[in-house]
Amino acid sequence: MKARKSIAPRGETYGVVKYMGSLWASYMARQHPNIRFVSVSPGASKGTQFFDDMPIAGKILVKGVFSLFSALGRVHGVEEGAKRYIDALLDDQTFQTGGFYASKKGSSGPVAEQSDAIPSFDEYKDTKLQDNAAKAIHDIINQKDSVNNKSMAEERATS
Repeated sequence: MKARKSIAPRGETYGVVKYMGSLWASYMARQHPNIRFVSVSPGASKGTQFFDDMPIAGKILVKGVFSLFSALGRVHGVEEGAKRYIDALLDDQTFQTGGFYASKKGSSGPVAEQSDAIPSFDEYKDTKLQDNAAKAIHDIINQKDSVNNKSMAEERATS
C-alpha cells in the first residue's frame, strides 16, 4: 500500500507538537502546582511567516484561502494571535494552570479551555496521556543530550 503524501506536512507537524506540548503543560501543572503552566493556540493568524517555505503554488493557495477566510471572519491578524499569549500571561483567572486554550468555535474568535468547549478534547485532562507525553518529551531530550555528549567526547578524542 502506498503511503499518503501530505500536502501540508508542516501544519500536521505543528498540530502534533501543539498536542504534545499541551499535554506536557498539563503534566507540569500537576507536578508543580505552585507554577502556572498554560497552553495557548494563537488561532488562525494571517500575517505570520508560517507558510514562507512552501512552494509558490502552495503559497498562492494558502494566501487565497486566508483571504477568503478573512472575509468570512474565520482568521484574524497576527496581533490578535499574539494578544492571546499576553492575555494568558496576565489573566490568571480566565487562563487556569494546566489548561489548553484555543478558539471556542472554529479557528478565530473568543478563546475557551478546550476540554470544556469541545467534548472530544476532554482527553487533555487524561493524566495517563499527560504522563506519557511528558515521558516521550523527556526521552527525546535525553536522547538528544546523549547524542550531543557523545559527539563532544568524540571531538575531544580527535583533537
